[in-house]
Amino acid sequence: MSETTLHKLVDLHRSGSVTEAIEGYLIQIGHCSEPKVLAQYHELLGIAYGQIGELEQSLLHFKTALTHAPNALSIQSNVATCYKKLNQPHKAAKVYQDILAHHPAQCIPMNNLANIYLSQGKTEIAVNLLQKAICVHPQYSDAYFNLGLAFAQTNKPSFLFFKKAMDLGHRQAPYQVAQHYEKQRSLEDAKQAYQLMIQHFPNHALGHHGLARTLLSLDEDEEAIGHFIQAQRIDPTIPHLMENIATYYHVKGMHANAIEYWSKTPKTDENIVDIHYNTAVAYQYLNRHEDALEYFQNVLSLEPNHTHTHMNIAAIALQNNQITAALQHYETAQRLDPKNADIDFIISALKKQTTKQKQAPKGYVANLFDQYAGHYDEHLVNMLRYQLPEKIELILYEQFKPNSDLSILDLGCGTGLMAPLLTPFAKTLIGVDLSQNMLDKADSRQQYTQLHQSDCLEYLQKNHTDPQQSTTEYELITAAELFPYIGDLSPLLLEAINSLSPNGIIIFSVETTIETEQFQLSQNARFQHNPNWITQLVIGHTQAEIVESTPVTLRLHQSKAVPGQLFVVKKTVSKTT
Repeated sequence: MSETTLHKLVDLHRSGSVTEAIEGYLIQIGHCSEPKVLAQYHELLGIAYGQIGELEQSLLHFKTALTHAPNALSIQSNVATCYKKLNQPHKAAKVYQDILAHHPAQCIPMNNLANIYLSQGKTEIAVNLLQKAICVHPQYSDAYFNLGLAFAQTNKPSFLFFKKAMDLGHRQAPYQVAQHYEKQRSLEDAKQAYQLMIQHFPNHALGHHGLARTLLSLDEDEEAIGHFIQAQRIDPTIPHLMENIATYYHVKGMHANAIEYWSKTPKTDENIVDIHYNTAVAYQYLNRHEDALEYFQNVLSLEPNHTHTHMNIAAIALQNNQITAALQHYETAQRLDPKNADIDFIISALKKQTTKQKQAPKGYVANLFDQYAGHYDEHLVNMLRYQLPEKIELILYEQFKPNSDLSILDLGCGTGLMAPLLTPFAKTLIGVDLSQNMLDKADSRQQYTQLHQSDCLEYLQKNHTDPQQSTTEYELITAAELFPYIGDLSPLLLEAINSLSPNGIIIFSVETTIETEQFQLSQNARFQHNPNWITQLVIGHTQAEIVESTPVTLRLHQSKAVPGQLFVVKKTVSKTT
């Protein structure tokens, strides 16, 4: 048999024509009697049969090859590999041990034998073999990688071994390196390692999942969702994948998508309560109260003392004017979480404890409007007939000329309903609000110079005291629908007037009452103010004058007009220090 024939068959084999190569090898064996050549053909047949999954035939030919070349290391290693694939690790280990008995400096058999010991939990023996392999071959990436696995099995630090393996070009090591970086919050390093893993293995589902998590933490949202979906396409059974995709959509305000993925999440005793709760909250954000209540009840059937579920059921009841039901669930929540200021505030309102509270808790306001953001504009303008913007617009044209290039501050800016009215007068327009979801809506208008998530009083105080920036004076401040969440207005109102430039104006609204001398908390958890008290506050405690004080209908509540007062206050002198 000629060398030419052998080379042609090997080339055919390498090209992927494995079956045709097998046929050729078998024909040549029938015409050959030379032991060395027979060993070559049987070894090639062993490799080919292994490639098409016929492991018994593969092992048979490797063993036959050994009868012709009993000392050939490659054939011995292939026999051991076959035993491993046939789930006969003891036989594989015996072959590797025989190899090392005659060739003690062979690092590949050391590494492969160590792998078997690792699978059997014989970590100490495996570590010794791997350390010997590295002594023989200091740049042996597989040994470093397996040493990392060995140390990880015993909860010992393994990162440096994986990192060394990755630096030496090991193709699987980047995943372990990336996981370490992700846990340590070294997110850019984690990102690079996950990307390297996917470069080596484009269909590595866990790599895509890890990269998506990391990108999400880096606020690279659009790229993150692409890798989440790619991971789902490859292996939808990855633990926590569906939950992570659902959470992504929920955070992005895409609540219908979030519900879809929570429905796909495999249910376990550990996560079923969270899945029901998160689904309910998503329905609540979509203003689908019946669906939300169904899932909240599922939560309570599994965990009757789930505080946040009682709070959310109460909030839905309150929105539907079911005061008794709302109070029942809020009181249950208060019993479970007696130090919760939000619950205490709402119960005070429902029980008409009108003087107990001076301001709505920040967390309560932020959560309220985070949930409200998705349908705020439509609900407020179309259903509640919100009238303030039109009334404020008339005042703006009375007090200023368009293109006045004013420095304007919109306190409690919400979704930015005031922005289209303020922009014609603005050089700069800054919005401040507690709710990030509302600010996201405001940002989509692309009319604000800056947006800040902050308590309004804290924002103004920082403006006066922050040594890192020069104090800003505003020529116009608006506060529409902000003051009903603040009882004692004096700190914020005085700070706002103090933030005006000389002759600057603040326009604000309040819900009104004459049942108290100052303010009271109404049953709908909003503060009402006596206009006379506000007038005295402005005149008596600030260097300002009231330009206008007009009774207005603010909007509807349960089909009834909500009475209010619209104030226009001008600063008459430069601010005091």
